[in-house]
Amino acid sequence: MHERNWLEIVERRLERLEIPEGRREQVMQELSEHLDDEFAALREQLPEDEAERQALNLLAGSDVLICEIRKAEREGPLKQATRAIWLPGLVMLVVYTLLFVAFVRSTGHLLLDPVLVFSGKLVLLLIIGAAGACWARALGATPVQRAMVSVAPIMMPVSGLIIALPVNAFKTGRPLFSPFEG
Repeated sequence: MHERNWLEIVERRLERLEIPEGRREQVMQELSEHLDDEFAALREQLPEDEAERQALNLLAGSDVLICEIRKAEREGPLKQATRAIWLPGLVMLVVYTLLFVAFVRSTGHLLLDPVLVFSGKLVLLLIIGAAGACWARALGATPVQRAMVSVAPIMMPVSGLIIALPVNAFKTGRPLFSPFEG
């Protein structure tokens, strides 16, 4: 059994890739570690030569990988975050707002039945949040980013509450919270 220098193999395969030197080393290190892990997993089930061949086959399709790396380098993390978080999050917030305004207008006023209004808002928030998370997933968002997108529609009612409570306290002259109210 001979030791493989996966880093050297990856470096030869990706030498035509034009990325900054510091980033190049990071990409090559990650790929070589991935190949080493794949080889170790394959080695448990296959003879050494076959495991090496299959691990190297992962690099055979690396033209796609090179394209993805170039795309990520061009876009940078901000564009990916914009595409995966902000776009779905803001669109879902706007959708929620428009649907809630339509709901209020169709009922004639906001305070028909507080339970109906609250339950309607809650269902709407859950559906829109889930739709936003699905969209973000399709755009390649991480689980944390999908969670951020799913709570984006909640920001409208929460920010309204944060603004409305102090304004109402100021208008009425009563304190926002009073420990002496009985």
